[in-house]
Amino acid sequence: MRTLSQLLYPALRMPSTRRRRMSFAVLLLGLLPGALAGQGIHLGVGTCANSTCHGAKTSLPGSVVEQNEFAVWSQYDKHSKSFAALTSERGQAIASHLGLGAADKAPQCLSCHADNPPAALRGKGFSVKDGVSCEACHGGASDWLGVHASGVNTHAENVAAGMYPTDDPTARAKLCLGCHLFQDEGPSQHRYYAAGHPRLRFELDTYTEERPGHHRIDADYRRRKPGSYGSRAWLLGQTAAARKIVEQLLETSEGALWPDYTVFACFGCHRKFGEGQANTAGLPPLQDAPIQLTALALSTLDSASGKPLAEALTELDKAFAAPGAKGWRPAATRLATKLAAIEKELRARGERPEDARLLYQGLLTRAVAGEFPRHHMAEQVTYALATLRLADPALAGTADAASNKALDALFAAAGMTSGFEAGRWREAAQGLAAVLPAAAP
Repeated sequence: MRTLSQLLYPALRMPSTRRRRMSFAVLLLGLLPGALAGQGIHLGVGTCANSTCHGAKTSLPGSVVEQNEFAVWSQYDKHSKSFAALTSERGQAIASHLGLGAADKAPQCLSCHADNPPAALRGKGFSVKDGVSCEACHGGASDWLGVHASGVNTHAENVAAGMYPTDDPTARAKLCLGCHLFQDEGPSQHRYYAAGHPRLRFELDTYTEERPGHHRIDADYRRRKPGSYGSRAWLLGQTAAARKIVEQLLETSEGALWPDYTVFACFGCHRKFGEGQANTAGLPPLQDAPIQLTALALSTLDSASGKPLAEALTELDKAFAAPGAKGWRPAATRLATKLAAIEKELRARGERPEDARLLYQGLLTRAVAGEFPRHHMAEQVTYALATLRLADPALAGTADAASNKALDALFAAAGMTSGFEAGRWREAAQGLAAVLPAAAP
């Protein structure tokens, strides 16, 4: 029996007028049980893996996509191995420490290590063992598969039918942050770390590239998906992460003695005593790198929002430093309000080619000056410099073996985690500035 994508493939080769005449028939093919109720059923990776869709070795003539997306995901993307991590020795040990039983059966683990929709939304070809598969990110396909495969719909129409808008950096960040910062796991997330789970960190553009990406952003892609790219996408990703961090903080119950420790920088406590790490208030710093970077970026770009955001963050820091940490909730609420307004402002801001250069220059200059002594900031700035370097054509054009080596050294210094040495990272930043200066021609 042929798959749905095989039935639809002839439509892809038809002239657009004929495709539109058969659009109703194609739509009916996509209406599987449950779709009429607006519930996207997850059909499984096999639905996408046909050679005429996303499972080909090479693109067919005239194709607007690579068509090897399934191969890239299954062979190189860590998301495809996420379920297998649950059955590993480490995965089983973590679940045991948490009292969850078998990790590959525990909802707390499956919610991030697999596509885990309710039983009623699982099609015949679905398997939780596929890990974080296509529909975990793009949404249950039953409502939009037919028109997507036919090419009749625009991308906006596919999204309206239920496809998740991963091309939108804000939407993509919110989706990714749901797992990559434990944001959706409730108020006791630190216990996962105590049980042995690796430390979670995230930066939208870096993680998007390292996934690895299974699409090409060319003129056709930008025409079909006129979203945000380059420095604007980076800044929207930072803002989304900043909002998530504050939202997590505000999830703390009114009667709780203290927020969950995951809202604080890990290495404010788990560190060597030494250069640049002391906190005069005796408190660990907040895990606020995305908030700080958003404020720095806005100030660099001459936005009026930069200073008020920095002031709101300072107000929150002071509230935590006060006896009994009284008053932190109102301060956090005001910070959340400012971030929501900033995100709205940024989404209305047009793409500006010069922004990448300004942001790269501002962050590298501060790094060379030693303004990022704490690990969580140095790590995020490292990600940012790598992203912004590629976002500026002039900087990307100067990339060579020397600049790549310097950037690798910066990543190595930022990757020392609890043994982080601010001086070593600053020296690496100075090395990057020597071969790939902020004022590149």
